[in-house]
Amino acid sequence: MIVFASADGAVAYNMPQGERRGPEVDLYDFTYDGKVSDTYLSGGLGQLMDGVEGNSNFRFDPDNSGRKGYDWIGWKNDSSDIRRPPVQIVFEFDRVRNFSSVWFHSNNLYTKDIRVFRKAILYFSVGPPGSGYQSRPVVFDFMRDTVMEFARNVIIPIPHRIGRTIRIDLYFDAKWLLISEVRFESGT
Repeated sequence: MIVFASADGAVAYNMPQGERRGPEVDLYDFTYDGKVSDTYLSGGLGQLMDGVEGNSNFRFDPDNSGRKGYDWIGWKNDSSDIRRPPVQIVFEFDRVRNFSSVWFHSNNLYTKDIRVFRKAILYFSVGPPGSGYQSRPVVFDFMRDTVMEFARNVIIPIPHRIGRTIRIDLYFDAKWLLISEVRFESGT
């Protein structure tokens, strides 16, 4: 079996499928090459790691293809409670790696009830998914931005952590959470 890896060594990510935002905007991972169900993606790579960052206006359709929001994957918090369970993404890598940071290209169009995640917790394992995570996660709190509605790269430093699998829990800070790209900095 041939396994393709992204430039940063990722071979797969597993996560809930994105959701629909109104009649014109599907915030799905359309290019995912693993197992796709209605609600969950597993064993593949797709738009989160394709190198394309979404426009700040998530409804933008640059090539007039009729696919507004194509570069974004988004999840909805249906309750008014921001303590909803987080969006959980599990990344698998080609080998055990020494990580220094992870970058999330995230939307912050807060006038449309979209914000950057309020917190991210990263768990590391040297084994395959489900084999147990190390006891010291990296916890990152994002300071809410109510001034600039631009999409931005949120960089989370990862001090002295190794792993072959990383589980990242992203906590809502509004009704919608939109991510267009995830990039890791690591070495073997």
